Amino acid sequence: WHDQRSFTRDILEKNADKIISDYKLIVSSIETHPDNSSLTSRGKWDGLFFSGINGWDHENLRKCPNIAKVLKKLPICQNFGFAMLSVTEANTMITPHCGSSN
Repeated sequence: WHDQRSFTRDILEKNADKIISDYKLIVSSIETHPDNSSLTSRGKWDGLFFSGINGWDHENLRKCPNIAKVLKKLPICQNFGFAMLSVTEANTMITPHCGSSN
């Protein structure tokens, strides 16, 4: 998806250490992704949403201040897009799918 250099990729790569730092603080509170049962044929898919169908999740953004700063720099469509951390167990298989943000 992002093999070529782009504005988004450059911001994410530049801030990778900060994103990882926030992730480590909240990893234990990440819950099962809503599509885990319908799109995961094996393993487990978890997710923490920062933006979705109800707009910004201010509680999650507050827990991850570095991620919040990075997201504010990105061109995120609030009408159709999602911004989230996605976590999978080893060997998890997520069925190819198309949704409003992929």
